[in-house]
Amino acid sequence: MAVVINGTTGIDKVQDGSIVSADLDTNITVAGAFTSTGLITASAGVAIGGTGSANTLDDYEEGTWTPTYGSSGTAPTISYAARLGSYTKIGNTVILGMYIATSSKSGGSGNLRITGIPFAQASGTGGYGSKAGNIQNWVGGLTQNIGGFVNVDRIEMRRGNNTVVTTSNLRTTGDSNQIWWSLSYQTDA
Repeated sequence: MAVVINGTTGIDKVQDGSIVSADLDTNITVAGAFTSTGLITASAGVAIGGTGSANTLDDYEEGTWTPTYGSSGTAPTISYAARLGSYTKIGNTVILGMYIATSSKSGGSGNLRITGIPFAQASGTGGYGSKAGNIQNWVGGLTQNIGGFVNVDRIEMRRGNNTVVTTSNLRTTGDSNQIWWSLSYQTDA
């Protein structure tokens, strides 16, 4: 393995031809395999397969979020049995996972939404996203034909024929309105 270092170095220890400890303030080129047993921090990103910005992974994040049923009109009053959300952000792509279940619902009017997504949609991309998942225990014959797309800072709910899903489609009894979804979209964040 060859290591090329340009700039000031602070190599603390070399053992059996390998750098064991180093404090470097410069670019490093490694020819061959690079192995690390500790944390590698690359604040400017990691170039993969090229040196241009299109080849640079400059952001990776994992976290949780709280999916919440909302509305374009009056929000319904909901007691939740479960609201679980996770996300992974790789570059400008966000991958959401969620599970929602309600124990009771009252009131509300307007188009149904899911709010609380961790990053706003990328500007100029229009409402889109892709989802995979399952739903059960809804009113009005809603079964697998329900979907959604990201619109700015929320998920708009739609039936397979692009008919809006409204708050009246939410059941009022327990163990209802369940969604298990994974959805991806792009962000400017």
